[in-house]
Amino acid sequence: MNKPDFLYDRKGPWPQPSPSHPFGEAPAVVHIPKDEQRTWFWNIGFRYIRNVLFYWPKALWMAWKNPTWELIDDEVFCDQIYTTPLAKFLNPNIDDNLQEIFKDQLSKKDSDSTYFVADFSCMKDVVPFKGLYVASTVALMSKAKEESRLKLHAIYIFETKLLLLPEDGDAWYLAKNYAMMGATYRILLSTHPILHFPFDTVNAITKTSLPTSNTIFKLLYPHFQFTLTLNDSVLESSSSPVYNDQKYPFTGFCGPQEGLLTLLESGYAGIEGNSSYPKFKWDVYPTEVYSDYQVYLMEYYQAFKRFTDEVVKKIPANEIEDIKIWATYISQWLPGFPSGEKIMEGDLLSGCLAKIMWDLSVAHATDHHSYGTIPINRLPLRMRVPPPASKKDTFNPKDQAKKLDVFKYALEWKMFFNDYTVTHLVDVDYKFASAELQKVQANFLQDLELIDLHMPVKRYMDLKNISVSIQF
Repeated sequence: MNKPDFLYDRKGPWPQPSPSHPFGEAPAVVHIPKDEQRTWFWNIGFRYIRNVLFYWPKALWMAWKNPTWELIDDEVFCDQIYTTPLAKFLNPNIDDNLQEIFKDQLSKKDSDSTYFVADFSCMKDVVPFKGLYVASTVALMSKAKEESRLKLHAIYIFETKLLLLPEDGDAWYLAKNYAMMGATYRILLSTHPILHFPFDTVNAITKTSLPTSNTIFKLLYPHFQFTLTLNDSVLESSSSPVYNDQKYPFTGFCGPQEGLLTLLESGYAGIEGNSSYPKFKWDVYPTEVYSDYQVYLMEYYQAFKRFTDEVVKKIPANEIEDIKIWATYISQWLPGFPSGEKIMEGDLLSGCLAKIMWDLSVAHATDHHSYGTIPINRLPLRMRVPPPASKKDTFNPKDQAKKLDVFKYALEWKMFFNDYTVTHLVDVDYKFASAELQKVQANFLQDLELIDLHMPVKRYMDLKNISVSIQF
């Protein structure tokens, strides 16, 4: 009997409690094979070095041209929320405390419109550096049935207990920038990380527990490229944006690591009693987004699901026991992931595989790319003017930031927030041995091309640029 071939002889990476925050963050993988670290460095880490050395003049020029944050009008604010990944923050479930805050606006609401809150109360535990300010906010918005745009009604600032309306002049503009600052931090450090870190568990366990000949291993392995080292460097490296050591020129966040980590916690562990911040639980379906971004994402998710449905049908019977063991291992680390006893029921296995592959490619890459289409001067990362304490507050827009703030942000954006694809989804090869599965793969790639060609909504990212794995 032939001995199964394992990638790391069953001595490979495995999840563990996160070293930086064991009870508030997703399990981490910190013991990463040396060959994966080297591959990451030459394909991705070296790019960081190159950007530090050669991009800084452009970042400096950007800061010189536009050294502060824009004052955005209501239409731009709403468009920026609705037509980008920031739409993930639209929550139609308005909690009781927010019902009370917005009671006057909600008492006059239009019956033909859906009302949402965009909650940025996650900022409450972020501690700013001296001379900088932070505020936690929540915005009330609505969308009429026949329209593809939002209307902004009010913004509440928790620290100053101030409700601001569109007629409130300078204070209103300042409140919008604080709300957009909250949106920036929430997408970068609370919501988007859910696409990253929980999947490290699947990555490590797949590589270590499944034989390389297993169909599930072949299916998932291309989507794990570079990711373990990248995620570990984000969480644990002293030069990472989350560590935010100010001796580096690309550390643009407004405060030390301790406060920034509370944002990661709000995304994974949730905020008790706040429906905008649910605790992470595995689901085979993507979280609903109340905009066209949902349509775009689901078009691709369904393509992955059609593909995995066909692949699962062709899994040999002698692989099933290993797959059940694999699922049980993952379920011990990821809340809600089906155990080995459940994984083969219905289309659970197919759904889990589709979610993993879709998340690590389309969902992650598009978040970065679409976020990168927003001008950085409309996404404040630091504020040097305090949040409004009264409706009559005024301020000089030039005082909101210094050139240094914009420079650091521009360099950080280029290094970490902008998309930069090394290997592409359209080039994926699952290295299936059978002609039958090779045909299924070819049909899948053709399906992706047809979706890109006939996308019924805005094409948030061209298929040709989507990465096969998390590479930025």
